[in-house]
Amino acid sequence: MIRLHDKCLSFFAIIASYIIGFGLLRYSIDSANKSVEASNWSSVTGTITNLSLEESSVSHDGTTYEVYEVKVEYRYSVMDRTYTSSRLAFGYASTGRRQVHQDILNKLESASSVKVRYNPQDPETSTLSFGIHNSIKLRFIGAIIWLALTFNFTFFSFETHGPIRPILFSVIICLFSAIIWLVIIFSFTLIFWIAYQPDSVLLNNMEVTRK
Repeated sequence: MIRLHDKCLSFFAIIASYIIGFGLLRYSIDSANKSVEASNWSSVTGTITNLSLEESSVSHDGTTYEVYEVKVEYRYSVMDRTYTSSRLAFGYASTGRRQVHQDILNKLESASSVKVRYNPQDPETSTLSFGIHNSIKLRFIGAIIWLALTFNFTFFSFETHGPIRPILFSVIICLFSAIIWLVIIFSFTLIFWIAYQPDSVLLNNMEVTRK
């Protein structure tokens, strides 16, 4: 009975982990697609109505980190109808690199107006910048790592709770696990590399009219 209970818990944990992993992967891909598509959207001149740099604390393994994010609200008109939005860019998120966000804030603070890109099919959907920036890259790689760990846990559970397998089958499982760990190690290395690369995509693609 206990063994069956453990199997059920493992099964539901694996399913939940796959749902989370594929959900993160889909979100990152959708953000990337929309952020690229926005470069070809129609545009109008908008007015910034609210702007600030938000600072918050994030705790991880007993260590507290400060993260930053530009909060912006703007107004624009399409076909005599006025819209408001708070989207700076698709996939944009808070990070610990203050200067990246401070540069964006400085550019917007110096603007008398800003170029707003909107979806011609849905003018309510808009953005101030576009392109594949670091937040999208890191979220995508994070989803890959999550799924790789889930795959590895799945193989481990299959080997542990399944019936006795031929040695060849166990060897194949070990090889798959080794490949997955190589993917994980490479992905973590890529995360650290990206995290320390300049991230000026959103800043450069944002068009403003100086005061």
